[in-house]
Amino acid sequence: MLPELRGRWVLLIGQGVARAFGVQAGLLEWVEREGAWLAVVPHPSGVNRWWNELRNVERAAAFLRGCLAPEMES
Repeated sequence: MLPELRGRWVLLIGQGVARAFGVQAGLLEWVEREGAWLAVVPHPSGVNRWWNELRNVERAAAFLRGCLAPEMES
């Protein structure tokens, strides 16, 4: 993990990026790694069918709104 990420909240966009960081968390779940908090967000490409389901869009919207909440600050 890059030392610059310690103490930060980081959104990894797509499973490929998550794999590059060695993160195997479920989508939209925070995990702590080496002092950083990481979450995987599905890639917004048109190929990703995950976004085609309304319940997934609503779940992602709630998760991302929570990312903007003041209580997230470390």
